Amino acid sequence: MDMVDCFHHLPCSEAPVIWDRVAAFWTARHVSEISVPLRKGGGAGKLGRYCEMGWQCFPLPRLLARLAHFSLTNFVALPGLLGPELRGAPMGDALSGAVLRLFKWEWDSSQRPMEYKDTVSMRSSCSKLVHLNGSNMLVLDVSFRDDLRTFCIWDGTSSGIDKRRASQWATARLRARYCSGTMALEETGFQTFIGFHIRFGVDSLLVAPAFPDPIGASLYHTVDLRILQPWSSWNPRSQKVAIIKGWLCRIFYLSSCSQGRSLAFEEAFASLCCLAGFPRDFVARVARQWVIQ
Repeated sequence: MDMVDCFHHLPCSEAPVIWDRVAAFWTARHVSEISVPLRKGGGAGKLGRYCEMGWQCFPLPRLLARLAHFSLTNFVALPGLLGPELRGAPMGDALSGAVLRLFKWEWDSSQRPMEYKDTVSMRSSCSKLVHLNGSNMLVLDVSFRDDLRTFCIWDGTSSGIDKRRASQWATARLRARYCSGTMALEETGFQTFIGFHIRFGVDSLLVAPAFPDPIGASLYHTVDLRILQPWSSWNPRSQKVAIIKGWLCRIFYLSSCSQGRSLAFEEAFASLCCLAGFPRDFVARVARQWVIQ
């Protein structure tokens, strides 16, 4: 499922208050700092003090001050214009993602008592064991900002759980956790997650772009359907390049099927050529051949 209107719905003024509760949770467990790598691509941050070369430690109150400043100065820059976001947090800002994760933590926390009735969570993981209709089901909850995905596994010989019951259970839980105010949840394709089409084969995993045909989108000027939609955004050019590189790298490393890899490079190449103004018939004719070479 996809969280709709989540950034507009976020009341940024409450972010420092929620962070206060997060900080209190860890301070009670004798954790008062967060360590982050200074080098880009240095990995995820760490809870606590990590005294190694290339790392910097931040006290939890310092991050509170940064969030408080962001809640008052969440400006949006457009060509020749600068102004505050009137409602919610601006998309694309790094701290907007942090605020969204804070709210997801808050919503999750409020729903945990309900889950305790039939669910056992596994520490240090996104997995949980659910007792449903007299049978056990293993559940993996993953999310990427506003994209949510739930994987359910159960014994196929059991009569207590089937695909319909598992889907109803997962949908009800996601809606209870993430529907708030103007924010709603929108169902996505069964095999689609964060812009990827994922299909399990007998001996391979295919991860390919889950976007419309780039030639058709360019031909009909359907900006909202462009395969490389971030390229048409207001982000800096360096960020656009990073988005495309990351998108291709994830497909390349996740897919064990050569078809998904070649398709990703072919469609990215064709889309960029269309955006650059190359003749469409020329792009359609040579794109696949160039990608293969």
